[in-house]
Amino acid sequence: MHYGRPIPRRPLPGKPVSGRPMPGGPMPGRPTPVPTRPFPLQNQAYSPSAKPNVLDSFKTPDGNLDFEKISTTAQQVMNIYNQVSPMITKFIKK
Repeated sequence: MHYGRPIPRRPLPGKPVSGRPMPGGPMPGRPTPVPTRPFPLQNQAYSPSAKPNVLDSFKTPDGNLDFEKISTTAQQVMNIYNQVSPMITKFIKK
């Protein structure tokens, strides 16, 4: 509740204040960057043939499996499991 006092308004990023550009806003003489879309457009539908494969994350650029990366990832998963499992067992036992 503001009790009749006006709410101070902040200018939007990039909007000039007193004729000066705000920090973080567009620079004079430079084009404004175009935001990228986080989701595909309607005509870029998901195709089942482009289904990601988990093993693709563990392949080298030449297409072979990187067993060192697989073992490192497995060790990290086991470390996380060993850290989290005592907390989970406390919740399950209660």
